[in-house]
Amino acid sequence: MQNANSSNIDGVEYDAPQRVLTVQFHGGRVYRYADVPAETFHRFRLADSAGRFFGREIRGKFASERVR
Repeated sequence: MQNANSSNIDGVEYDAPQRVLTVQFHGGRVYRYADVPAETFHRFRLADSAGRFFGREIRGKFASERVR
């Protein structure tokens, strides 16, 4: 898992062949987001604010499941 440098997100991981984004939030919650394009993950990693980008571009836009 890569550090997200965010006040809300501990880390992120991207499985390119499966197009699955895994996000671990502070407090230990972990969610997987399905069918996330590689470009979206790349922009997420480069965003000035990972939390803002997540809220604007990922949350509610992709099917998700809580895994922990």
